[in-house]
Amino acid sequence: MGFHASVLTRLDQLQQRHGLWAFPFAVLKKFGDDRCGQLAAVTAYYAFFSIFPLLVVMVTLLGFILSGHPGLRRDMLDTALTQFPTVGKDIQGEIQGLEGNVITLLVGMLGLLWSGLAAVQSIEDALNTIWNVPIKARPSFLSVRLRSLLALGMLGAGLTASTALANIGPTVGRLLGAFVAVLGSAGSFALSTATLVGIFVVLTERDLAWRTVLPGALFGALGWTIIHALGGLYVGRIVSSSSATYGSFAIVIGLLSWLYLQMQVLLLAAEVNVVRDARLWPRGLRVQDLTEADRSALVRTAHVEERIPDEHITVHLPPRGPADPSAK
Repeated sequence: MGFHASVLTRLDQLQQRHGLWAFPFAVLKKFGDDRCGQLAAVTAYYAFFSIFPLLVVMVTLLGFILSGHPGLRRDMLDTALTQFPTVGKDIQGEIQGLEGNVITLLVGMLGLLWSGLAAVQSIEDALNTIWNVPIKARPSFLSVRLRSLLALGMLGAGLTASTALANIGPTVGRLLGAFVAVLGSAGSFALSTATLVGIFVVLTERDLAWRTVLPGALFGALGWTIIHALGGLYVGRIVSSSSATYGSFAIVIGLLSWLYLQMQVLLLAAEVNVVRDARLWPRGLRVQDLTEADRSALVRTAHVEERIPDEHITVHLPPRGPADPSAK
């Protein structure tokens, strides 16, 4: 055994024996096994083309529901656009509600809503891939769209709650002082966690309890909170560095980059739940030393390709070697 192979073996054995390193490594390895980078890119692509139809639907609905409350309507739109740091103010002036008679509005909103469902459907497909749901067991055409509508409803409820939370400050600020800022941050984190729990449960073709998906939801909410706080710098740098070459198209690059980052956090949070629930750790650094978790992950991944009810994939793997710490 060469020097580099010996060092790698020792590092592998060290990380496998300590859960503090073994679990995050297993999450990252499954993230790569599932090609989540590509899944995040595809999801961000569909999200980009779904944002504007959904915003038009939201503006149109707010125009009817809150016709007598222009301030609240503006607050809700501002809350939605703050989810896109730096570029949010650039697209605000481009969003206009639909006009016309009732039938025209209904047809137009249904068409826009159908277009806006593409992003949620893409997230659903990615989550089923991460949970290794066989293709033959994936939800039907109608079920996919019903679940997508339910997920959109949850996102809308979260947006409404965020708007109410944002208005706490002016109302009780003089009474609670600086505590309002802490309350707002905690409330935002709780809303993000609840939204992720709902998304994971509704959009995954598995009978998942909320306790199963809560750890990943907490991780994802923390990730979203961090990137939301630092996202302005990240997106602003991308937009400023691209403006000289691409002009106004730099906004598109910035928005796509932001969506891609958000989707990566979402899928990484889902991987946390899968690795924890299926106990897919420790994983090996080298393919020569497959652990029991490696074998389980490989079998689960192979079964995803079962496409018809009578198709059953059998996986044959070499016996475990003596260097596998999990075999002891």
